[in-house]
Amino acid sequence: MINLYRYYYTLYQVNETKYQNNVLIIFNNKYHKMMKLLHYSPYIAGIALVIQFLITKSKSRQLDLINLGIIQFLNILVSASCKLIIQLPRPSSEERGFPSAHSMFWSGYIIVMYFQQQRIAAYVFMLLLVSLERYIDGYHYLYQIVGGILFGALFSYFAVNFVIIQKLAKILQYQYERIISIINH
Repeated sequence: MINLYRYYYTLYQVNETKYQNNVLIIFNNKYHKMMKLLHYSPYIAGIALVIQFLITKSKSRQLDLINLGIIQFLNILVSASCKLIIQLPRPSSEERGFPSAHSMFWSGYIIVMYFQQQRIAAYVFMLLLVSLERYIDGYHYLYQIVGGILFGALFSYFAVNFVIIQKLAKILQYQYERIISIINH
């Protein structure tokens, strides 16, 4: 039974790689180089989150940003843990690739922003672009990207509704306010 699974899994990998090469031909080098920048999108989003937190005066918005930061940090830890446990390789190497951390990150971002009643169209577009980039560049198989989207959405949905994270965010906000008041005096 295990050998049959390995046979079909190997056959899937070969066919998937051929399809990725065909999709890559569709995009010329100019667009491909722009899409390579999407590899760094979670880091850019993290920096933007910190900057937005620092310039925001609204306490409730600061609390929302802290919640988002905590959930996304935990999302990254869950992704790394899943990769250690599941151990499915990437198309291009023996590194672990399931679930796609980029897909988990952006689907989680969408869920948190949705529950914070923010507009999510730009984040959905970002998820699609990043997922396409990860697939075209051969970092992930399609099932790894879909798995990342599902894992990220489910984890973030439960995390948003988890009371401990909300309490932790309030504690962090309180500590931040104390530090600011000490600096201002």
